[in-house]
Amino acid sequence: MRGLLTGFAVALLCTAVQAQEFNPYQAMLDRMSLAEAEPQIVARYGPIAQRQKDIGQDYDGGPILILSMGDEDDFALFLFCAEKLAAFSAPISPTVAADILGPMAEPPGQLSIHPTEDGISLHSLDGELAVHYFGVGTKHSLVNAAYSRLAWTQLDFAGRCAEVAD
Repeated sequence: MRGLLTGFAVALLCTAVQAQEFNPYQAMLDRMSLAEAEPQIVARYGPIAQRQKDIGQDYDGGPILILSMGDEDDFALFLFCAEKLAAFSAPISPTVAADILGPMAEPPGQLSIHPTEDGISLHSLDGELAVHYFGVGTKHSLVNAAYSRLAWTQLDFAGRCAEVAD
């Protein structure tokens, strides 16, 4: 009986771990390796459409790689510096958005909130993290998150890689 209960507990634990959604923000904070992140990215966002290695920017700290995938409604980009996740712009579930934003809710004032015509945008005070909820109340609603203003707004991938270099 004890063996049966232990087996059941292990099965439940494995199911819970498998069901955990990919959180690109946490993966970036953890500096997840390309080898570890790529299968999770593909499982969540689908096959990689493009692997861009030549970005036309000088950087001596190791290879820079941008993975892109998805379609116009579910498009995702991931920047790897020296094979470590350094930035992302990707759709996320509301659950992942809550996981990302939850720790920033206390103490109050760690997020700036910007209403839009069809949603809301939340930004960290340093402007590096942005979470957008578009299409509120429509069948095409979408939550998207992006980290690193330097990477995605200024398109300075080498600069972002220099920021996170070991």
